[in-house]
Amino acid sequence: MSGVPSRLRVAVVASDAPVRSRLAALVARSGHEVVELTAAPDAILTDRAIDNSVPAPAVAIGPVEGDIAGRLRPDATARQIDAALRAVAAGLIVRAPSPQNRNFG
Repeated sequence: MSGVPSRLRVAVVASDAPVRSRLAALVARSGHEVVELTAAPDAILTDRAIDNSVPAPAVAIGPVEGDIAGRLRPDATARQIDAALRAVAAGLIVRAPSPQNRNFG
């Protein structure tokens, strides 16, 4: 497998236009290129369920059902979202810690 590019091509799939705009701006501020879903993205960022026929691994923000490579809590930071997009583009699985698992013991 080839290395992950420093600038990813990320498709944003959102439940409505304002959310899509916010997520697309976050992706762009992280230094990535926002592309359409049909433009061979390296990763997908979504706030809703997407079908299994997507062309790239996806990161979902919030409680999304389905087989998603990356899952983050709704309060994920821009840095966490960037790290998750890079990880799924590299073929890794990302899961945010549940609130009860934040401490040892």
